[in-house]
Amino acid sequence: MRHSIKHGPLSPDEAERMIGACRTPREKRVIWVLLDTGLHIRELAKLARGRIDFENQCLYSGERESHDRTYDVRALPLTPRIEPILKSWFGKNESFGLSSRSVQRLIKDVAARAGLGRPICAAALRHTFAVAALRRGVPLVKLLRLST
Repeated sequence: MRHSIKHGPLSPDEAERMIGACRTPREKRVIWVLLDTGLHIRELAKLARGRIDFENQCLYSGERESHDRTYDVRALPLTPRIEPILKSWFGKNESFGLSSRSVQRLIKDVAARAGLGRPICAAALRHTFAVAALRRGVPLVKLLRLST
């Protein structure tokens, strides 16, 4: 199955435009965390305080089932950009505070404001994370462990 342009990764310029189009802490929390971690939209929506280890600067994700496959827990590094955002949010809240549908709507709104000229979904941000990681020299084998 071929992904549509809606799912294709953002160019570096498009990613910067998405980042620049974030107006609220909520928008930054969604867009920046997706770009920096490559989380699935459902993983982001289910993210809870107990899944973040600020001392070791990592976020734990996984334990989901899909089509008879259970994914292992994986540790994703907290980047300097998202660590303060998550510390601030989870210092006062137990959960991420948004449903998958709300996250998708927010992404659509920020993309429209960024003037990208194409529809964007959460998968595009996930793919952008993967491409950026490969460009930074993250070995494909390691990237696959981070993303499944």
